[in-house]
Amino acid sequence: MRLIESALLAYYGTVGEYPYASQKPKWRTIECLEEFLPGWKQLECPATGAQYKFRIGGPFYNLIRIRGWNGSCKRNHGWIKDGMTTW
Repeated sequence: MRLIESALLAYYGTVGEYPYASQKPKWRTIECLEEFLPGWKQLECPATGAQYKFRIGGPFYNLIRIRGWNGSCKRNHGWIKDGMTTW
């Protein structure tokens, strides 16, 4: 989870905005972080083997949610708000 968080922050630092910032918040694959997250294909939910997805929203675009996603695992695996991480 922290690897995904770091990759999102690196993306933000390089591009100046989070991935899909100009689009409506929805769950996205981590594929867009390939440049910042080598080996992203191996990151998956330990409970179900589902690929992780992320969603960024909040009034100041400061709420990052990360979770495994498939029919068996639609729970939030963690979130980051104002730079604070909760799992």
